Amino acid sequence: MEAIKSNIGWLNKTNAAKYLNISRTTFLSWRQKDYIPSAIVNGTERFYKADLDEYMKKHRK
Repeated sequence: MEAIKSNIGWLNKTNAAKYLNISRTTFLSWRQKDYIPSAIVNGTERFYKADLDEYMKKHRK
């Protein structure tokens, strides 16, 4: 994880799961397996929208 000071474009776990249109449980499972990159923003784990888009683009069926 990378430390970032600005929170623009970053989502928390719940909003990241909604953004990907998956359940929070699935999202947390993917996160635990390090499928989805994260960073620490203002002391909280966050997910950058562009990283989520890239992950989904690479894993489309």
